[in-house]
Amino acid sequence: GVGGGGGSHSFPDGDRLRHAARGQVRRAAGWPYQGRGLQVLFPGNAEGVDCPLAQLSRCRPREGEPPPPEPSSAAAAPAEEEEEKAAEEEETAAAEEETAA
Repeated sequence: GVGGGGGSHSFPDGDRLRHAARGQVRRAAGWPYQGRGLQVLFPGNAEGVDCPLAQLSRCRPREGEPPPPEPSSAAAAPAEEEEEKAAEEEETAAAEEETAA
């Protein structure tokens, strides 16, 4: 999973993005973060949120924490090609974090 490091924000549809919230990577982000971000599904939200890599961090589930939510429909599940791209971007972000540390 990943954790959101940016600020908190509410969307018109009721979805929310909270600082330090944990979510599940769904696919590569679209514009304006295309090539520089990931779409993340946070608990309680109906849709994924595009987040820049700089505002995300890799995290492990806490002991006793339930797994991240699964998408509510097949349309929300990422395509295989998008999953591969997101995985590559996640690895790149992890490598950048290790380099910065």
